[in-house]
Amino acid sequence: MPTIHHETLASGLQLVIEPMAGVKSLALSVLLPAGAAFEPEDQLGVCAVLTEMLNRGAGGLSAREHSDALDQLGVQRDIDNDSRHISLRASMLADKAADALPLLLDMIV
Repeated sequence: MPTIHHETLASGLQLVIEPMAGVKSLALSVLLPAGAAFEPEDQLGVCAVLTEMLNRGAGGLSAREHSDALDQLGVQRDIDNDSRHISLRASMLADKAADALPLLLDMIV
């Protein structure tokens, strides 16, 4: 049975890793505490707008450049929101992670 590792980073980020022997891919989910339940009454809908903006370029790249860079690495991704979270999910071949993770991080930092 695989061992699940859990660590809280200095930033407060909760990191959970489950290594799987024989798997040559990486899947990740980032949950940001920013869902509709946190919206002030005078800013209803801001979470949906923010979620949409995450696809509009990042890290100095335009939306097209950013999307093309992730596509060239074969990164499958999805961004969604619910009442309590904005979630970014991605999967890729493990050997592409070093190039893909900074692009994904640019979306949420």
